[in-house]
Amino acid sequence: MLKTAPPPRVSIVIPMFNVEKFIKTCLDSILSQTFQDFEVIVIDDCSTDRSAEIVASYNDPRIKLFRQFKNFGESVSRNLGISLSQGKYIYIMDDDDALMPNTIATLVNSSEESQAEVVIMNSYFETHDEEFQFPSKIKINKRLTINPTPRFLSTNLVECLQNDFQVMGVSVVPWMRMQRRDFLLENQIYFPNIARCGDIMFHFAEMCFAQKFQVIDACRYIYRMRHGNTTNSPVEKRLRQSIESIPVAMKFMSEVFESPAMQNFPRQLRVILENGLIAQHFAYITSPIYSSELSLDRIDMIVEDIVHNSNILDLNFIRVLIQSLMLQIVEKNHKTAIVNQLQKTIQQLKGK
Repeated sequence: MLKTAPPPRVSIVIPMFNVEKFIKTCLDSILSQTFQDFEVIVIDDCSTDRSAEIVASYNDPRIKLFRQFKNFGESVSRNLGISLSQGKYIYIMDDDDALMPNTIATLVNSSEESQAEVVIMNSYFETHDEEFQFPSKIKINKRLTINPTPRFLSTNLVECLQNDFQVMGVSVVPWMRMQRRDFLLENQIYFPNIARCGDIMFHFAEMCFAQKFQVIDACRYIYRMRHGNTTNSPVEKRLRQSIESIPVAMKFMSEVFESPAMQNFPRQLRVILENGLIAQHFAYITSPIYSSELSLDRIDMIVEDIVHNSNILDLNFIRVLIQSLMLQIVEKNHKTAIVNQLQKTIQQLKGK
């Protein structure tokens, strides 16, 4: 009888789309890890360049390539990678970034020692060098620290969400954390299928369900700033995506709050989180939009088009949208014009 190989300790999930210039550096940095008991699950989201071909050229059984038949987006690819994973721990990274040689070892050791469901690093390196190849010398522009204090988050859920989520006391990005696979599956934690801020919702769910959540003093990730990634997409597209993502994110938060583990969560704080936090975070992601490239008239036209044509529109969505815009748009004439438009829409909906 043939013996089956034991599952890997770590599953590294990489959603991929059109990164033929960068995916080799990403994979080489993984293969150079001091910790070697892993599998790499690459989900190709219908790339139109040589990305999939480059991944397939690696002669390493730990690298597993799965190809989507349609471009579903980053959140769907991440969820698929999680569902296909076999490791005790799951680590999710971006397809154009790289790891320091001891990244996985640091996260695994911390997870084993603390027995935390989620371990998150407090810092990362940022580089503007699009041409670097691992393991050659990388031009690091700066080290970014989210919160310098290593700690366990409070086990008091109200305190945890108020102190660490509401004020962004820890990073929301998935590539700064490692989590136990059984924890994600048992609590049905997933990335909502939205174009913007799906990682914020994933982070929120982890904070709600984790019994032990640890922040460690480590800087092991290399984030590559480059032209052409999703963060740098055209501002009008970003504005539409951000606004249209709000009601889906609100539905996701409601599902979390309605779970049995959250039955005793204060209703007043739930309302604050649902309305205020989503507004703040979506205003944050769209912040460059309101400073220069879109005129007041164009913003007004986009907002009017969205609120009158959205299939998932409701009054709660409009209310959060108003808050989001008011948080970001500081010029009085901008704020007044758009809020007046949205308030007219609310009155029209109430009259239906």
